[in-house]
Amino acid sequence: MKTHLATILTGITMIAVSCENEDSTLWDDPNFIRITVSTEPMNLLNGSSDVELTEKDVIMVFDRNNTGVELHTTDEPGTDMVYYSHEWTGNIPSYASWQASAGNATCTSEGLLGVTLETEQKVGNPETYGPGTIVSVGKVTGNSTGYRLNPMKNITGLIRVTMNNSTAKSIRIEAAGGEIMSGRVNVDYTKLENGENNFWSPADGAGMTYVEITPLESSAAATEDGCLKAGSYYAAVLPQTYSQGFLITVTCKDGSSIVRKFHTEGLEIPRREPAETDDALDDTLPDEIVIDLQFYNENDINPLGEFVSTAAGQTAAGEDYTYVYDYLCDGIEMSMDLSFTVSKGSGASASQRYQYTTVSGVSHNVYFNPANNGWVRLPGIPGRYLKSVSMFHGNNTAAKRFRLQEEPPTNADGVGRYFSSTPLVSAPSATEPIETSVTVPTGTTTAGQLSNTEAGRSYTMQFTTGASLRIFRIRLVYTKDEPVADTPPDIADL
Repeated sequence: MKTHLATILTGITMIAVSCENEDSTLWDDPNFIRITVSTEPMNLLNGSSDVELTEKDVIMVFDRNNTGVELHTTDEPGTDMVYYSHEWTGNIPSYASWQASAGNATCTSEGLLGVTLETEQKVGNPETYGPGTIVSVGKVTGNSTGYRLNPMKNITGLIRVTMNNSTAKSIRIEAAGGEIMSGRVNVDYTKLENGENNFWSPADGAGMTYVEITPLESSAAATEDGCLKAGSYYAAVLPQTYSQGFLITVTCKDGSSIVRKFHTEGLEIPRREPAETDDALDDTLPDEIVIDLQFYNENDINPLGEFVSTAAGQTAAGEDYTYVYDYLCDGIEMSMDLSFTVSKGSGASASQRYQYTTVSGVSHNVYFNPANNGWVRLPGIPGRYLKSVSMFHGNNTAAKRFRLQEEPPTNADGVGRYFSSTPLVSAPSATEPIETSVTVPTGTTTAGQLSNTEAGRSYTMQFTTGASLRIFRIRLVYTKDEPVADTPPDIADL
């Protein structure tokens, strides 16, 4: 028992001595160093964003002989953290770099830091940049009891890109003029500290002319099939003037590609500041879109394909049809499928139908019978406002009109707000169509009436007056800018 007690007492003494020696070693041992580290915020379009350090990050600190040692931390993620090492060389620290590949960093006696900006950048959250894509360098200040890197200076600029749909497997941004965008560069800290623009130069043969954004697997930015979720993301690039701007290639999940140009001349990407692409990358459509459903045409072509004519009353829904809208984007032929729903309305028999037929010697027009509850659900186009809807009809025996409304008449909660085409009009003859339209904003102040449209929303034109209805053409106009009511001129300007 005595032996055991002596052993225990000896062990306690050894532990006490060890702790006392460790406390003094932390400050007296030249192989130990600790530095408080913070970084500049990056200026995002939605406000400045602190560059948050994490326990996974590594700071490479160089002494006055340019020997680099990796410093780590056990602090919780934040913007002001303590990094340390037990393997310091004992010389005074001078410069430091922080990046994903810290172990590849170098430093010279002139304060020239060799760092690497990632070319393949994985993003984990919308409205931000990928972890490890921001590169920072700094100069150590203070002394052994209070070394600081405060703050480290970010050397990257940003490009903000946006997708409306979750279809992009990757987004590649390439300098059209061949400038180096990423890869290995040398940073002159003195020039950076003095605010000079030419603070970096590419390392020989190590620069890349592009960066590529992909989603971080199982992150908030990734869909189940590995695409980027709809939203905006930032690519980190080297700050400079890009003589011919960028070519941006979106590779979609079906293997197809969308190629967009972003500024063709002299685009300046400053340090810490973002540039924003003009539109969503998958928004290749013209600013104004005009859809003409020409039911009367010389080629005997129904723009919506063959109509279904056997069904009786369609109380729940109509029939869906696809219209292919062809257009050019940057000289490239493109197309978009637009969905129309056509219903002859409730209470109609199979013989009372919309059809593609010959009436009064005029062929190729769509014929609704009855026409007092038929309707057409119009397509909603992402990023575009429905500005006007026009109907050209050939009814000369009774005046006709339609109304534009938020929902079809089969909607359980009602048709929503609406606005009627005015006035009721009849055609001069069965072969001379006349136009009736709704143009928004309507200028109405009446409660429950439609006064404007929402971008991307689908609306319904419902035929509310009359019996049979012969439609020659339906014209839809969509605009990128929200429609604005005409303002009467000021008296002083007249």
